[in-house]
Formats: sequence, structure tokens, C-alpha cells
Amino acid sequence: MANNRKAFNFRSGLQVDNDNFVVNANGLVGIGTSAPEKYHLNVYGDTRTTGLTTTRDLYVTQNAEISGITTVGVLTASSVSVGGTLTVSQIKIGSDVITKLIGYARTTFITDNGGIGLHTTSKLGINTTTSPGASDPEFSVFGNVDVTGIITATTFSGNVTGDLNSSGISTFTELKVGTAITMSAGIVTATTFIGNLTGNVTGIATTATNLADGANITTGTINDARLPDLITSNINILSGTSYFNKIGVNTTTPSSDIHVRNNIQTEIQVTSDSNASLIGLGRSESITGFNGVLRYGNTDSAFSQFSDPYSLDIMNYGTGNLNFYLNPSSIAGTTGGFYWHKETQRLMALTSAGNLGVGLTNPLYKLQVNGTAYVSGDVEFGNNLNLTNNLILGSGGNIGINSSSPAQKLDVVGNIAATGSITAGSISTTSGTSSQFLKADGSIDSSTYLTSALQNVVEDTVPELGGNLNLNSKYITGTGGINLTGIVTATTAIVGTGVTINATGIIATGIVTATNTCKAWINFDGTGIGTISTSNSFNIAGVTDNGTGKYGITVTTAFSDTNYCIVFGGHRYASGNNPWTTHEDSASSRTTTSFDIWTNSLTNSYDSEFVQLAIFGS
Repeated sequence: MANNRKAFNFRSGLQVDNDNFVVNANGLVGIGTSAPEKYHLNVYGDTRTTGLTTTRDLYVTQNAEISGITTVGVLTASSVSVGGTLTVSQIKIGSDVITKLIGYARTTFITDNGGIGLHTTSKLGINTTTSPGASDPEFSVFGNVDVTGIITATTFSGNVTGDLNSSGISTFTELKVGTAITMSAGIVTATTFIGNLTGNVTGIATTATNLADGANITTGTINDARLPDLITSNINILSGTSYFNKIGVNTTTPSSDIHVRNNIQTEIQVTSDSNASLIGLGRSESITGFNGVLRYGNTDSAFSQFSDPYSLDIMNYGTGNLNFYLNPSSIAGTTGGFYWHKETQRLMALTSAGNLGVGLTNPLYKLQVNGTAYVSGDVEFGNNLNLTNNLILGSGGNIGINSSSPAQKLDVVGNIAATGSITAGSISTTSGTSSQFLKADGSIDSSTYLTSALQNVVEDTVPELGGNLNLNSKYITGTGGINLTGIVTATTAIVGTGVTINATGIIATGIVTATNTCKAWINFDGTGIGTISTSNSFNIAGVTDNGTGKYGITVTTAFSDTNYCIVFGGHRYASGNNPWTTHEDSASSRTTTSFDIWTNSLTNSYDSEFVQLAIFGS
């Protein structure tokens, strides 16, 4: 039938063989099948078309290979392999239509979670014409990414615009929030922090202002401008160094660098648990430089001679003065003075008028002492010395008038004018002869021997009497003796000022010196501070204060040996105590001129206001 145009009518169907080509009565053509169904052309097996094939619908149950351009309305296939370009107006996956498809993945996207999501093992590049390479990240976006949901990533690299919520630790080279906040190299830079900041802040807040609560700021530096003007809670600085412009305690307007103000007792305390407490004022960094120091509790051995752990010391380490000023601003009113006390007892007073009083409250003179004063050196008076009572010198003292080095008890360089009697044990002259005598008016009489007009005078060498000596009921007085080889006959003989010898015996109100008699005695007050007040004594050169209840006794005339006997007496200072005893201090050894004594009750030493002792020996 080749090359012949024929007309066939398959109205009743056509079957060429049993299963290769069938046209049934319904007009369905089956190729490779004897029972075509549903479709007008049913081809079972491979079909090859080299020309143009136009169809409305193409249903392929297995594979369809198309080497040219194929245009279909709907393509349904279990798998499609396109070697060329696939151009479609719409791709529908399930009930979802894919629109605006502008690319594809060479490795198939796979869904294996009930169609909820897709995954692929290939790298993705967006907004790029170059596929990601081996060193590129798995997902690269060239351009902006607008995400309305949550992006979860181990690392963000590049700029992020929008909100960023991180529940873990995020590491950024630089993080910017808006235009005002920058975080780079661990430093957060912001124009303003608004709201509460919870957590620790480490570093330096150089521009922070109005910090509402600084309770947890423990390190670093907070400048004065960064703190609020008023801090009402406590500030505890337990370590490190803090700097303030001014400190006001209980005041918002400190008038000095440190100002403490209160309406009750106000205290500033500097305490050391085991060493000295010091407050330094001055110009040097070192406290022992050009500074003045108020110190309590000395532990420095260099000052241990006078300062102990319970001493309060005022020290000037500089070379200037230590000055005390009263009312330097000349404030109107009565200016007080300087006063020293022991408990409630006033020891010394220096008034604003310049009067110094020892042992009294209000001295009226430049120096006024209530009690006994002891001066171990020279005393010079630039004007008159007015005495309202006796002037008593010790056994080793001399008085020099117009003489800087008196050699006698009274050494006068110049004339002596006396309106009354002059009583002396002897009067010596540096010129004249034994026949010249001193008259009561101070002149020399070379013609008259001792008469009633010249009494109580001994010539400078050996006087000679031309006859009997008539004393005219007067006395021969002096500190020397009368050496007679004969018998002195007298109704009454007076020796010194306190010994009378008459028919009834020896009556002595003064001192009688003889073998085995008392050679020295003293009665003194031992409660003085540094000095001893002696009531009376004999042959005692001095008493020294060696500490509480301890005294050193020195006699004027030495004993021949140390076997002398000391008799003690004392007085209990306070009632209710155990009886006090006075005895020789065994901590020291006696000499022929000195020994130490101790007044105590049991093992406690006490200063006694009455200490009495007498010494017997040869």
C-alpha cells in the first residue's frame, strides 16, 4: 500500500495482530497493547518522533525522551529528564503552584518529613551568577536578607540589620546597633544608655552619668562627673584606691575637701588592729617626709624611750616649728588658754595672757608654781627677785651677787648695806691685820677690840683678847666650834639653835651629832610627777623618782661603810587597799652614799604621800 493514497474506515475496529497494533471500536489506538484504555493513543514501549508533535495532553507512564523543543500545557511524570531548556509557564507540586521560578538546583531538593520541608546537600548562592565553590560557605547571600522570623546560626559573619536575639555567647569583630551603639574589641560605645542595666559591667565607664545604683561597682574608676550629685546609700571601699574631689558626710554642700556634719556627736575614727594609727598633714608623699603626724599606738623602736603602744604623739617630721595658736582670727569674746589635766585634776595652765601655772588653775604671774619647784641648773633673773617667804639653799648651793661663779655660800662683789644686824659664824677679810676688826657699820676699827658694839664677829685669822670677854648677855654663835683645854663654867650653854645644856641635862630641839646617833633622816611626798616634794630632812642630798613607788635616796655625808641601818615609815594612800610597806629595793645594791627604796602593797607598786626613813650608822 505504499505511496497510495487510500481511505480507511475503522468504524468497527482494526486489529493487525494480537498485541502490537489495535484500533478498537471506540477509536482508541493501542500500540504495543491489545487493550487501549482511557486515552486515544496508548503506546506501550518506546516512541521516537523526529518531527513536530503537537498534543494537548501527554501522559507518559514510563520514560519520554525529547531531544527537541517540546511545548506542553501540563506535564505529569514520575521523573523528567531534560537535556536542554525547560520552559514552563507554571510548575505545580501537589496542590501548590510554583511561580516566578528563576533558577534550579542540579542536586534534587528532597522532602522526607511529610512534605513539610526541603533539604539539599548542595551549597546555595543567592544573587550571584557563580555557583559556590569548595571554600565558600554552604549558604551565601549577595545583598540584603530580610527575615521576619528567627535566624539561628553558630556564627554570624558580616553586617546584620534588624533585631538580633542571642541566647548563647556571640562573638563579633564589630557589632553596631543603629547609629549610636558600637561594640568592638570588647568595648561597647553608645551615645546614651536608657533603662536598667542588669548584670556585671567590667571596664571603665568614662561618660556614664546619673548612676542610680552603684552597689555592685567593685573595680575600676568612676570619675566625679559620672556619679550622681547625691549618694544616699553606703559606699564600701574595701580595697584599691579611690579618688574624690570633695567628700561630704551627711551634708550635700561640703565646705572643705572632707566635711562631716551631724546634729549629734560626730566622729572620725582611724583604727589599726595591731599597729600605729597615723593621720598625716603636709607636702610629702611619704608620711615621714615634710609632714606633721598625729600618731597613736607607737610600735617604732626608735621612739620607744618615750612612746609606747598607748601613747598619743604629735610629730613634726619637717624642719619647721610646732606652733599653737589661740584665736588667730581675732573672734570677739574671751580667749581661753592651754590646759593640761590628769583625769579631773588640772596639772598645768598657760593663759592667753602668757601666765604659766603649775598645779593651779588661773596663774597670775608669768611663772607660778603651787608646790615645791626644783631647778638643777642655774637660774638667772634680769630684774628684781621679790621673795614673800624664806630663800632656802641646799647644802651644796652658793649665792652670788654680782658674781657669776660664787665660791662661798654668799659671794658679794661690791658693798653690803644692812639696816639691821648681821649674824654670821665668822667674817673673813681679804685685807687688813689681826688688830683690825669689822664694826657693825661696815667700817674697820684698828683701835678698839671686841666690845658690846661689835657682836657675833670673829676676825679672819686668830683673834687675841687683851682681857676678859664680856658678852653682855649675848652669845657666841657660828657653825664652827669652840676648842677649849680648860673648864667652861656657865649656868646655861646653848649649842646651835636647838640644843641647850643646863643642870637638868641636854635639851635638843635640833640635831645632836654623836657616835651611834641618827646620821640622816627625811620625810617626803612621793606622789609628785618626776619631782619629789620634801617636807624636812637632815644630811639628805636628794631624792629621785625612779618610777611608781620607787625612789633613790642620796646622803650628803657618806657613811664609813654600807652596814648602816635604815628604819622605814609610810602612809597608806587610799583606804580599802591592803597595807602598804616601805622597804629597801633589792633590785639595786646600796653604797656608802645612796640606796633605793620601794613602797608597795603585795606585788603592786604605789606612790605614797608620806614616806619617812631614818639612817643609823658610822
